[in-house]
Order: sequence, then structure tokens, then C-alpha cells
Amino acid sequence: MTTSFCQRGILSRSHDPVPHPAWATRATTTPQQRRSSHVVKSGLDASSSYAIAQQAIAFAIVSGAEAAYTGKVNEDKPETPGLPTLTSTLIGIGATVVSAIVIKSDPGIAPVGCITGLISSGYILYTNINRVRDTPYNPEEWPGAKTSPAVCTLLTFFLLMAYIQGLRASFGI
Repeated sequence: MTTSFCQRGILSRSHDPVPHPAWATRATTTPQQRRSSHVVKSGLDASSSYAIAQQAIAFAIVSGAEAAYTGKVNEDKPETPGLPTLTSTLIGIGATVVSAIVIKSDPGIAPVGCITGLISSGYILYTNINRVRDTPYNPEEWPGAKTSPAVCTLLTFFLLMAYIQGLRASFGI
């Protein structure tokens, strides 16, 4: 005659002085515990938002200094094409600083700051490309008048990529 384990008392908890591990007992969960709630959250972690804001502020300082220096060096030749204009420089730098403040202020609204930064850096990239294109070439100057706007174009591209990475990270892409 065969007996089952339950009949012999092997699997019975009442006869076992040693408590069973959690995997051996049936999990008793409530319906509220079985329901999983998913919270969709878009935002940047603190270190990413700090890094993007820091890069944006550093870029704004460098871009403003370059525009001021280039404008000061060439103030005797205001008709020279390719020089930075005050309005475009202030618009670009101002929007970049605003985006850095928005990104750093609250990680929940960091995507708004990244979008603002994308727009501002796209605008600055456009104006710098126009400056490179409009600056006359002079073979007697080294490194040349196109160097400054070309370097600023490259820095603007790097900032644009930082904003894109921040936007991707804030949405988990």
C-alpha cells in the first residue's frame, strides 16, 4: 500500500518543527499586491542634469567671450562679413542659460530645458555656420579669420549632442 507524503506528515507544517523557507510555502498576496502599478516618469537624474547644465553654462561663457573678443578686435572694420552680431549672440546665449537653469532646477522638467537647449544651440549653430561661410578668406593670415567661428561651430555641435543625450536619457531611449 502506498501512502502520499501528506499522509505520512512529511509535507505537513503541523508536524514539522523547522519553518519552511519562503519558496516552499504558498505565497499569500492580496489583490492589491498582485496588481503592478507602473509610473511613467520622464526626467534626468541629478548627475546628468548637473553635467548638461554645467556644459551649457561653460559654452555660454566661451561663446560670449568669443563674440566679445572678435567684435572688439574688428571694431574698426564693422562692415566685415562674418562678424558676430550682438542680437544673435545675446539671443543664443540667453536661451542657453535659460535652458541650463530649467534643466538644473527640477529633473521632472528637464526635458523642457533640453528642448529649449536644442532650439537655442540649433540657432547658434546656424548663425556660426553662416559666419564661417560669410567670413572672407585671407591667405596671409594664420590660422585665419574662419578659425574662430569654425571652432565655435564645433563647440555648438558638442552642446547640441549633450542636449540630445539628455533628452534621450530623460525619456529612457
